[in-house]
Amino acid sequence: MRLRFNPIFYSQINKFFNDLERNKINYKITSGLRTYHQQKKLYLNNPKDVAYPGTSFHESGRAVDLANIKIDRKFFQKPVFMAFLSKHISIQSIFISMIDTIKIILE
Repeated sequence: MRLRFNPIFYSQINKFFNDLERNKINYKITSGLRTYHQQKKLYLNNPKDVAYPGTSFHESGRAVDLANIKIDRKFFQKPVFMAFLSKHISIQSIFISMIDTIKIILE
């Protein structure tokens, strides 16, 4: 079975990445699509912070994690970041976790 991003999510996140690049904002995708077996391995290594296999948005092609974004910290203050992100993805459809990565999910 070939893994693919959800088409709606892919379209929205692609526009977001293009806007990051136009604004010279560096980013690194740390996680995207995962198989059930990849999710299971992650879960077994870290069950507190990783979704149970079969329930992850990464498995359904509706999540991406970003890291290494090198810009002013004010960008990550929620209202500013959400305004930037909402140009591409409706605020109702995302969850952002900014502990050490940014997780963008289409629910």
